[in-house]
Amino acid sequence: MKKALDLPYGKHERQKLDVVWSDDNKEAPVVIFFHGGSWRWGVKDFYREIGEEFARNGVTFVLANYRLYPEVRFPAFVEDAAQVVKWTRAHVARYSADPEKIFLMGHSSGAHIVSHLALDEKYLKAVGGDFSWIKGVVGLSCPYTFQPSTEWMYEDIFFPLANSPKVIPISLVDGDEPPFLVLHGRHDYLVDVKQAEAFVKRINAKGGEVTHKIFNFHGHFSMIRRLTSWYVGPKGILHEVLDFVQKESANKS
Repeated sequence: MKKALDLPYGKHERQKLDVVWSDDNKEAPVVIFFHGGSWRWGVKDFYREIGEEFARNGVTFVLANYRLYPEVRFPAFVEDAAQVVKWTRAHVARYSADPEKIFLMGHSSGAHIVSHLALDEKYLKAVGGDFSWIKGVVGLSCPYTFQPSTEWMYEDIFFPLANSPKVIPISLVDGDEPPFLVLHGRHDYLVDVKQAEAFVKRINAKGGEVTHKIFNFHGHFSMIRRLTSWYVGPKGILHEVLDFVQKESANKS
Protein backbone atom coordinates (compact mmCIF):
# COMPACT_ATOMS: atom_id res chain seq x y z
CA MET A 1 0.00 0.00 0.00
CA LYS A 2 1.35 3.40 -0.96
CA LYS A 3 0.22 6.97 -0.29
CA ALA A 4 1.12 10.31 -1.81
CA LEU A 5 -0.22 13.07 0.42
CA ASP A 6 -1.09 16.76 0.01
CA LEU A 7 -0.30 17.00 -3.68
CA PRO A 8 -1.29 20.44 -5.04
CA TYR A 9 -3.75 20.69 -7.91
CA GLY A 10 -4.04 24.47 -7.55
CA LYS A 11 -2.52 27.41 -5.70
CA HIS A 12 -4.98 27.66 -2.78
CA GLU A 13 -4.07 25.88 0.46
CA ARG A 14 -7.27 23.80 0.21
CA GLN A 15 -6.51 22.70 -3.35
CA LYS A 16 -4.64 19.55 -2.39
CA LEU A 17 -5.28 15.86 -2.83
CA ASP A 18 -4.04 12.45 -1.72
CA VAL A 19 -3.54 9.30 -3.78
CA VAL A 20 -3.75 5.83 -2.24
CA TRP A 21 -2.75 2.90 -4.43
CA SER A 22 -1.04 -0.46 -4.65
CA ASP A 23 1.64 -1.39 -7.15
CA ASP A 24 0.06 -4.84 -7.21
CA ASN A 25 -2.55 -3.26 -9.47
CA LYS A 26 -1.72 -2.28 -13.04
CA GLU A 27 -3.84 0.16 -15.04
CA ALA A 28 -6.36 0.19 -12.21
CA PRO A 29 -9.59 2.16 -12.35
CA VAL A 30 -9.58 5.40 -10.35
CA VAL A 31 -12.15 6.68 -7.86
CA ILE A 32 -11.96 10.38 -6.98
CA PHE A 33 -13.71 11.06 -3.67
CA PHE A 34 -15.10 14.38 -2.36
CA HIS A 35 -16.11 14.63 1.29
CA GLY A 36 -19.32 16.08 2.70
CA GLY A 37 -19.75 18.83 5.27
CA SER A 38 -22.47 21.20 4.02
CA TRP A 39 -19.97 22.97 1.75
CA ARG A 40 -18.55 24.53 4.96
CA TRP A 41 -16.50 21.86 6.69
CA GLY A 42 -14.59 18.66 6.10
CA VAL A 43 -11.14 17.40 5.24
CA LYS A 44 -9.91 14.59 3.01
CA ASP A 45 -7.57 13.18 5.69
CA PHE A 46 -10.45 11.51 7.56
CA TYR A 47 -11.15 9.18 4.63
CA ARG A 48 -7.75 7.66 3.89
CA GLU A 49 -8.76 4.32 5.41
CA ILE A 50 -11.51 4.12 2.81
CA GLY A 51 -8.85 4.74 0.18
CA GLU A 52 -6.77 1.88 1.57
CA GLU A 53 -9.71 -0.51 1.28
CA PHE A 54 -10.26 0.46 -2.33
CA ALA A 55 -6.56 0.06 -3.12
CA ARG A 56 -6.61 -3.43 -1.61
CA ASN A 57 -9.42 -4.22 -4.01
CA GLY A 58 -7.69 -3.03 -7.16
CA VAL A 59 -8.77 0.60 -7.33
CA THR A 60 -6.53 3.67 -7.11
CA PHE A 61 -8.20 6.18 -4.78
CA VAL A 62 -7.88 9.97 -4.96
CA LEU A 63 -9.15 12.09 -2.05
CA ALA A 64 -9.48 15.81 -2.66
CA ASN A 65 -10.02 18.87 -0.54
CA TYR A 66 -11.75 21.84 -2.11
CA ARG A 67 -12.34 25.47 -1.15
CA LEU A 68 -15.15 26.05 1.34
CA TYR A 69 -17.77 28.64 2.22
CA PRO A 70 -17.58 31.46 3.32
CA GLU A 71 -14.36 32.02 1.40
CA VAL A 72 -16.08 30.89 -1.80
CA ARG A 73 -19.61 30.20 -2.99
CA PHE A 74 -21.15 27.87 -5.54
CA PRO A 75 -19.98 26.97 -8.18
CA ALA A 76 -16.38 27.26 -6.89
CA PHE A 77 -16.68 23.79 -5.30
CA VAL A 78 -17.54 22.23 -8.66
CA GLU A 79 -14.82 24.20 -10.42
CA ASP A 80 -12.28 22.77 -7.96
CA ALA A 81 -13.61 19.27 -8.64
CA ALA A 82 -13.07 19.79 -12.35
CA GLN A 83 -9.46 20.78 -11.66
CA VAL A 84 -9.02 17.57 -9.65
CA VAL A 85 -10.26 15.51 -12.59
CA LYS A 86 -7.87 17.35 -14.90
CA TRP A 87 -4.96 16.69 -12.52
CA THR A 88 -5.93 13.03 -12.23
CA ARG A 89 -6.06 12.59 -15.99
CA ALA A 90 -2.58 14.05 -16.30
CA HIS A 91 -0.84 12.31 -13.39
CA VAL A 92 -2.59 9.16 -12.22
CA ALA A 93 -0.77 6.78 -14.58
CA ARG A 94 2.26 7.04 -12.28
CA TYR A 95 0.08 5.54 -9.51
CA SER A 96 -0.62 2.27 -11.33
CA ALA A 97 -3.90 3.62 -12.71
CA ASP A 98 -5.63 4.10 -16.05
CA PRO A 99 -6.58 7.77 -16.74
CA GLU A 100 -9.30 6.52 -19.07
CA LYS A 101 -11.13 4.85 -16.15
CA ILE A 102 -11.96 7.72 -13.81
CA PHE A 103 -14.98 7.54 -11.50
CA LEU A 104 -16.36 10.25 -9.23
CA MET A 105 -17.70 9.56 -5.75
CA GLY A 106 -19.01 11.89 -3.07
CA HIS A 107 -20.98 11.87 0.14
CA SER A 108 -23.70 14.41 0.95
CA SER A 109 -22.53 17.84 -0.27
CA GLY A 110 -19.57 16.07 -1.88
CA ALA A 111 -22.06 13.98 -3.85
CA HIS A 112 -23.86 17.19 -4.83
CA ILE A 113 -20.54 18.50 -6.18
CA VAL A 114 -19.78 15.42 -8.29
CA SER A 115 -23.35 15.33 -9.55
CA HIS A 116 -22.99 18.85 -10.92
CA LEU A 117 -19.70 17.93 -12.51
CA ALA A 118 -21.31 14.97 -14.25
CA LEU A 119 -24.60 16.67 -15.18
CA ASP A 120 -23.36 20.03 -16.49
CA GLU A 121 -20.55 19.52 -19.00
CA LYS A 122 -19.44 23.17 -18.89
CA TYR A 123 -17.24 22.53 -15.85
CA LEU A 124 -15.18 19.86 -17.58
CA LYS A 125 -15.10 21.84 -20.81
CA ALA A 126 -13.60 24.76 -18.88
CA VAL A 127 -10.56 22.59 -18.10
CA GLY A 128 -10.28 21.07 -21.56
CA GLY A 129 -12.42 18.00 -21.08
CA ASP A 130 -15.93 16.62 -21.45
CA PHE A 131 -18.15 13.82 -20.15
CA SER A 132 -15.90 11.23 -21.81
CA TRP A 133 -13.44 11.83 -18.99
CA ILE A 134 -15.88 10.25 -16.51
CA LYS A 135 -16.72 6.53 -16.59
CA GLY A 136 -19.29 6.77 -13.81
CA VAL A 137 -20.53 8.61 -10.72
CA VAL A 138 -21.30 7.28 -7.23
CA GLY A 139 -23.60 9.42 -5.11
CA LEU A 140 -23.90 8.64 -1.40
CA SER A 141 -26.72 10.41 0.47
CA CYS A 142 -26.92 13.16 -2.15
CA PRO A 143 -29.42 16.07 -1.96
CA TYR A 144 -30.49 15.69 -5.60
CA THR A 145 -33.63 17.84 -5.32
CA PHE A 146 -32.38 20.34 -2.75
CA GLN A 147 -33.39 23.98 -3.33
CA PRO A 148 -31.00 26.12 -1.20
CA SER A 149 -33.30 29.15 -1.16
CA THR A 150 -35.68 27.22 1.10
CA GLU A 151 -33.19 27.04 3.99
CA TRP A 152 -31.46 30.10 5.43
CA MET A 153 -28.34 28.14 6.38
CA TYR A 154 -27.60 27.39 2.73
CA GLU A 155 -29.05 30.32 0.79
CA ASP A 156 -25.92 32.46 0.98
CA ILE A 157 -23.68 29.55 -0.06
CA PHE A 158 -25.46 29.55 -3.42
CA PHE A 159 -25.99 33.31 -3.75
CA PRO A 160 -27.00 34.70 -6.23
CA LEU A 161 -28.20 31.38 -7.72
CA ALA A 162 -30.09 30.06 -4.68
CA ASN A 163 -33.44 30.26 -6.49
CA SER A 164 -32.14 28.92 -9.78
CA PRO A 165 -32.88 25.40 -11.03
CA LYS A 166 -29.22 25.35 -12.15
CA VAL A 167 -28.18 24.48 -8.59
CA ILE A 168 -30.54 21.49 -8.34
CA PRO A 169 -28.96 18.30 -9.73
CA ILE A 170 -32.25 16.70 -10.76
CA SER A 171 -33.07 19.67 -12.99
CA LEU A 172 -29.87 19.09 -15.00
CA VAL A 173 -30.63 15.49 -16.01
CA ASP A 174 -31.02 15.14 -19.78
CA GLY A 175 -29.97 11.55 -20.45
CA ASP A 176 -26.47 12.13 -21.81
CA GLU A 177 -24.71 12.13 -18.43
CA PRO A 178 -22.25 9.40 -17.36
CA PRO A 179 -23.73 6.33 -15.61
CA PHE A 180 -24.81 6.93 -12.01
CA LEU A 181 -24.81 4.66 -8.99
CA VAL A 182 -27.24 6.12 -6.44
CA LEU A 183 -26.86 4.83 -2.87
CA HIS A 184 -28.99 6.08 0.01
CA GLY A 185 -30.08 5.13 3.50
CA ARG A 186 -33.76 4.54 4.22
CA HIS A 187 -33.34 6.26 7.60
CA ASP A 188 -31.59 9.38 6.35
CA TYR A 189 -33.22 12.22 8.27
CA LEU A 190 -31.00 14.95 6.82
CA VAL A 191 -31.49 14.10 3.14
CA ASP A 192 -34.76 12.30 2.58
CA VAL A 193 -34.54 9.07 0.58
CA LYS A 194 -37.28 10.47 -1.66
CA GLN A 195 -34.64 12.72 -3.22
CA ALA A 196 -32.68 9.69 -4.42
CA GLU A 197 -35.83 7.96 -5.65
CA ALA A 198 -36.91 11.04 -7.61
CA PHE A 199 -33.44 11.38 -9.16
CA VAL A 200 -33.40 7.75 -10.29
CA LYS A 201 -36.87 8.15 -11.78
CA ARG A 202 -35.77 11.26 -13.71
CA ILE A 203 -32.69 9.59 -15.19
CA ASN A 204 -34.76 6.59 -16.27
CA ALA A 205 -37.36 8.89 -17.82
CA LYS A 206 -34.66 10.69 -19.81
CA GLY A 207 -33.11 7.47 -21.06
CA GLY A 208 -29.93 7.71 -18.99
CA GLU A 209 -28.10 4.92 -17.18
CA VAL A 210 -28.59 4.57 -13.44
CA THR A 211 -28.22 1.83 -10.83
CA HIS A 212 -29.50 2.36 -7.32
CA LYS A 213 -29.72 0.70 -3.94
CA ILE A 214 -31.61 1.86 -0.86
CA PHE A 215 -30.12 0.49 2.37
CA ASN A 216 -32.84 -0.21 4.92
CA PHE A 217 -30.55 -0.06 7.95
CA HIS A 218 -28.58 3.08 7.15
CA GLY A 219 -28.96 6.77 7.86
CA HIS A 220 -27.06 9.78 6.54
CA PHE A 221 -23.73 9.40 8.30
CA SER A 222 -23.60 5.63 8.50
CA MET A 223 -23.52 5.51 4.69
CA ILE A 224 -19.98 6.87 4.78
CA ARG A 225 -18.90 5.58 8.19
CA ARG A 226 -19.79 2.01 7.25
CA LEU A 227 -18.74 2.22 3.60
CA THR A 228 -16.06 -0.43 4.02
CA SER A 229 -18.01 -2.70 6.40
CA TRP A 230 -18.35 -5.82 4.33
CA TYR A 231 -20.58 -7.56 6.85
CA VAL A 232 -23.49 -5.12 6.60
CA GLY A 233 -25.73 -7.32 4.52
CA PRO A 234 -26.94 -8.70 2.43
CA LYS A 235 -24.50 -6.81 0.21
CA GLY A 236 -22.29 -4.08 1.67
CA ILE A 237 -21.87 -0.57 0.29
CA LEU A 238 -18.28 -1.22 -0.77
CA HIS A 239 -19.44 -4.26 -2.76
CA GLU A 240 -21.94 -2.10 -4.62
CA VAL A 241 -19.32 0.50 -5.54
CA LEU A 242 -16.69 -2.04 -6.60
CA ASP A 243 -19.20 -3.93 -8.74
CA PHE A 244 -20.23 -0.69 -10.43
CA VAL A 245 -16.62 0.33 -11.07
CA GLN A 246 -15.78 -3.09 -12.49
CA LYS A 247 -18.83 -3.13 -14.76
CA GLU A 248 -18.37 0.37 -16.15
CA SER A 249 -14.59 -0.06 -16.52
CA ALA A 250 -15.26 -2.96 -18.85
CA ASN A 251 -17.74 -0.89 -20.86
CA LYS A 252 -16.02 0.34 -24.03
CA SER A 253 -18.63 2.98 -24.87
